[in-house]
Parts: sequence; C-alpha cells; structure tokens
Amino acid sequence: MNDKSYLLSEVATILEIKGYRITYALVNGLVPEPQRERISNKRIFSWEDVERLAEHFGVDIIQNNTKKGKK
Repeated sequence: MNDKSYLLSEVATILEIKGYRITYALVNGLVPEPQRERISNKRIFSWEDVERLAEHFGVDIIQNNTKKGKK
C-alpha cells in the first residue's frame, strides 16, 4: 500500500490529463472527493484516490508510468 500523498497537479501528471478535468469531475460529483483532509485548502489525494480517478478517466496508470521511465 502506498501511503504517499499527492496534490492535484501531481495526480494530473500521473494520469496525463489536465488538472481542470479532475476538478470538474470532483465538483460535479462524478467522482467522490479525496478522503484525506485538505491542507491550505488544497485537495490531498491518496494512491487509492488516484486509482479511482484513473478508472473514471479510463487511464492505465501502469502504462503511463512505463512510458515516463523510457523517456
């Protein structure tokens, strides 16, 4: 289990999508808000939140991370 926390910009980078798309999905209730508390009014995502967002957007996290390693 990954205990690392991620900011919205980091999640967007992992998923290779624009951050505003994640914000839109959260604000409109398409996916649940992250479980962790906000820090300085910024959303804090767990790895489980990242996986949930990846599923919503149809993104393969493993494939994205592999491509980044080859660059």
